[in-house]
Amino acid sequence: MDRTRLNIVLIEAPFGPVAWPSIGTSLLKTRLNAAGHRAEIKYLSLAFLRWAGITDFNGLSRYQDVCDSFGIHLGEWIFGKAAFPDADWDRLDPAYMVAAADDGAAAEKCADARAWRKVATAFVDHVVESYDWAQYDVLGFANSYSQLNASIALANRIRARHPQVRLIMGGCGCADPMGLGVMRICAALDAVVMGEGDDVVAPLCEAVAQGQIADLPGVLERKADGTIHEGPPTERVMDANSLPVPDYGDYYRDLPAGLRHTLPHYLPIEASRGCWWGAKHHCTFCGLSPTKMPYFRKDADRFLGELREQTARYHPPRYMAVDNIMPHEYYTEVCPHVGAASGGAEIFFEVKANLDRPIIRSFAQNNISQIQPGIESLSTPVLKLMKKGTTGIFNVYMLRLAEEFGLRVHWSILFGFEGEKLSHYQHQIALSRRIRHLRPPLGLIRCEVERYAPMYRFPDHHGLLNLRPSHFYSYCHPVADEDLALLAYRFDADRTTETQQVLDDITREASEPVQEWQSAYAAGGHKLTITPQAAGYLVTRQVGDLRLRYHLRGAAAQMLPLLDRPNNLRKLGVTRHWTHESPYLDTTLAPQLVDISAQVQPDTVIDTSDPDAAFLDLLAHGLVVEEDGLAVSVALFPADEKAIPQAMPPELQSGLAGNNTEMGG
Repeated sequence: MDRTRLNIVLIEAPFGPVAWPSIGTSLLKTRLNAAGHRAEIKYLSLAFLRWAGITDFNGLSRYQDVCDSFGIHLGEWIFGKAAFPDADWDRLDPAYMVAAADDGAAAEKCADARAWRKVATAFVDHVVESYDWAQYDVLGFANSYSQLNASIALANRIRARHPQVRLIMGGCGCADPMGLGVMRICAALDAVVMGEGDDVVAPLCEAVAQGQIADLPGVLERKADGTIHEGPPTERVMDANSLPVPDYGDYYRDLPAGLRHTLPHYLPIEASRGCWWGAKHHCTFCGLSPTKMPYFRKDADRFLGELREQTARYHPPRYMAVDNIMPHEYYTEVCPHVGAASGGAEIFFEVKANLDRPIIRSFAQNNISQIQPGIESLSTPVLKLMKKGTTGIFNVYMLRLAEEFGLRVHWSILFGFEGEKLSHYQHQIALSRRIRHLRPPLGLIRCEVERYAPMYRFPDHHGLLNLRPSHFYSYCHPVADEDLALLAYRFDADRTTETQQVLDDITREASEPVQEWQSAYAAGGHKLTITPQAAGYLVTRQVGDLRLRYHLRGAAAQMLPLLDRPNNLRKLGVTRHWTHESPYLDTTLAPQLVDISAQVQPDTVIDTSDPDAAFLDLLAHGLVVEEDGLAVSVALFPADEKAIPQAMPPELQSGLAGNNTEMGG
């Protein structure tokens, strides 16, 4: 055999996403082929759809629901027996199901998991027997999302049947030190890539195929005596323009025939790596490793050229940028051209939340119809605890701009930060009742403690006691505690009695109002719009069949344009005579607001020359919102152009910000 040209296969095992191809694995395949090897990807995640009898969109949505349940390791549990057949599953399984139910896992989802678990081991055996693995020199397994146990099960069986084939693994689940944990619990692996695989995958495959130690940055290799050799520290890829255009052909080849009219839902693209905001201010909860925080991007022409090439090749309905955050320069260099380059496909991007009207307009005009702006909260004190670098009022402004221009915003309200108060969420509850015409959060979510996050690295500062791997790891990976400590990405922690009471109070008081907001928005019955008139403005509120009209004159009419974007009350000539940061919780002001709002009529005229009185009228009637001296209008101003998002099934929304570009990620 010609050892200078290797046969290499990269494996995407269940429960990796199936609604789009993997950009990380596709980049590695392209790198390997460019190095003169024969590389391909096998999407065993798609093969599992066929094995489990999933042939329609309903089944696909159910698979995706399990895939997105990585917080409770549902996908890992399904393949737990296949990976660790000798474990005491009679003891572990009942405890796992109780823990999953306590965490809120839906009964339907758990029923699917139990059914698919019954066929998981047979699926692994079928895969091992049905493919000619002996033709390959190297097999590389992706370990992202919930793919570890399926990959371990495959690796163990392939090693037993084909001991000459070299086995490697990488992905975000193998980042340092998690990769060492993976290496320790899967003796079949010859090497694990703990960092980005772009520059090391070809020399690593060449070395392991020859039985040699490559000694590459960020790579663990198993020596002949079974001990583990660790290479130099991980090195970042810093020249984004040098990255190849990923080849997604294998995904299209492996798509089940019955789903080809549905998938892919997105095609991943990449403009940058790292996070320019996090490099300066690492958000409290963010689990992005500091070694991966340094930011670099593709030049505008390079990115647009790649987009045109992928559009000509695949004609996808939508693109999903896998970046942590859109580059600043793209607002002017890329956005005006991206709609044409994508062939009219919708585009999703993660962005900073403090964008203004011209940028949002440019998004709408150029098919960037879905954004994830990292809103996280509508409370400024909580945002400060998160180190988000914005305010609650600016986040409301972002939601309003997105609604005006027809953009779909993906966001959630996070809680669980040391120093937060129940009043911070009572403010958001009061605020939510005034903005039900704006897109609600996907949910009220307690922040998880993730490896690399400041919460993990400085637990004492964040009030975390007894930090330990999430209890779900022990139910799905029955290995030694010291291995779990290396393997874990999510962690449990205790809180003081006082802090735990605050968290319980937040859950009890805020969960239902969030659900009410979601229901009201979904019903489409809430509207709040502005119409300019010769003598001022007409603001119309519609709640179901009820229609209220507010005729703004005098100071109110002069003030409203100034509140198109967030503005300080002092610049409006308004005296903030209340002391609470939230006007809705101020013991003196709140009753006044109730009294004013009770005077509403089908036609209410707000006509006064007094700025203080005018602002209180606007605030009481919910036409503006305010926090700690900063206010903004929440009625929708006319937008000159709207994005037209295509219908997107809600089951596919939660996994948007996935795939990274590590080995197999």
